Amino acid sequence: MSFNPSKCTIITISRSNSPLHKFYMLCVVVLQHVSEARYLGVLLSNDLQWSKHFQHITAKANSTLGLLRRNLHHCPEKLRELVYISLVGSRWEYCAAVWDPHKITDQLALESVQRRVARFTKRETTPTSPVCLRCSRTYSGSLSRNGDVRSG
Repeated sequence: MSFNPSKCTIITISRSNSPLHKFYMLCVVVLQHVSEARYLGVLLSNDLQWSKHFQHITAKANSTLGLLRRNLHHCPEKLRELVYISLVGSRWEYCAAVWDPHKITDQLALESVQRRVARFTKRETTPTSPVCLRCSRTYSGSLSRNGDVRSG
């Protein structure tokens, strides 16, 4: 098995303010140090904070929701819900135990996306409708307020 040194990086995970940085070589090429790296679809940072990964996942969910809104606005509610769960719900659930949103800002961003999904599937127009708020907590594949993944 051969490695491509230009695609290989080093990430030092430490809580220290000045971690030791060693130089590693692969095929006579010094590998580059990075502060964050993607591994199996999860964005790892050198201080093990998950905010950047969560921002990436939330942006991807909002982007997909916009696409669905533009293309499925005349479809029935059940189909809208099914399509969203299959396209975005799987991204929410993937490695959710690792990047569980424990910061208030991350939790609020998650709830904001869930409310948009509820409005999209139920064809609600007001962001504060009681149906919308109730639905945002019941979607399968979404994380609850305390971070547990709900099964659907």
